[in-house]
Order: sequence, then C-alpha cells, then structure tokens
Amino acid sequence: MTLFYYMAAGRALPTGSFGKNKTTMTLNHYVTHVNPAAADNGPMQMLLRKYPAGEQLMEVYETELDAVGLFVKGPMENPGTEHPFKLPLIYEISPEGGSYKLRPEWLKTQPAAYAKSRKSLDVLLDYLRSHLEPGEHAELYACWANGKDRFEDPPKHELDTVLDLNAFTLDEGFDWQEHQYISVTR
Repeated sequence: MTLFYYMAAGRALPTGSFGKNKTTMTLNHYVTHVNPAAADNGPMQMLLRKYPAGEQLMEVYETELDAVGLFVKGPMENPGTEHPFKLPLIYEISPEGGSYKLRPEWLKTQPAAYAKSRKSLDVLLDYLRSHLEPGEHAELYACWANGKDRFEDPPKHELDTVLDLNAFTLDEGFDWQEHQYISVTR
C-alpha cells in the first residue's frame, strides 16, 4: 500500500515537478557522448529499437539526490464531500524519490535515506513558501487510499498540527502520518 498525500489551497497553485536537478538530452546523445556502455543494456536497447533515430528526449540525473523532488497534480475535479479540507482546491502531491518522514538519527544510520527525505521535505516547504503569500495558508493531509473512498476515514485529530513556515525547521525531524491534518501558515 502507498500513503497518498494531499494539499488544499484557496487559489490555484502551480502543478508539475519541482526541485529536481536534471539534464534533458536525446537518447542518441546519451549513448554516444555520456554513457556509451548504456547502449548494451536491455532497457536502452528496447528504447533505441522503439526510437531508431535516437531523437527521443530523456532526463538524466547525475546523482540519486538530483532525482528527488516534488510532484503536484490537480486540482482534483470531484474530491467528494467527505474530506478534511476547508480550502476548495485539492491537489495530490508526492515526494518523488524521497519521503515525508525524517528522523535525525538517520543522518548517522541511514545517510542516503536521510538526504533524500530531507530534500523531499525541503522542496515541499520551499514550494509552499514560494507560492503562498504572507498571511495565506494551505492544508495538508495523508491517507492510504487514492480512489473515491480516499477521505472516508476521519482525520486523527490528536495528530492535527499547525506548521508556521516562518519559524519551522527540520532540525527535530518530521513524520507526516496517516490521517494527519496539517495547517500550514505563511
């Protein structure tokens, strides 16, 4: 199962992918100039057969951390009436390549996981800081479902949190939990 993340706002917000550090190039350029050995692996051979001219564009990331980011999709057309949000526009968001759970002890025990989670959260917080005006707020919520019944189970109000973007830091870690409602203020 996958934990799905949602964000609500009072006005339209930008959608798409944010925070990734990528280079876009053709398949042909990649196997000719960047990584000639890739031409011998099965998936690349399939792509080159599918696109024999090699002009198909691909994204290249130098490190795993470069591929970590935020994806924002929406707003949802028919979220139903049973949802925890007060704001009208609901977006699905995902931590591409990372997670929204960060524990300080991971810095020593799981440095790669720590770095990816830290970047996922930094990109989400930067997105909110960049796209919310001072005094404006957004709402966040996480649940296990992604279909019509996604908001059927009620929020766990003991997990309700207010996150002030002007004062919040990730030094203590962060753990966005199932059925947790987070009000974000700027």
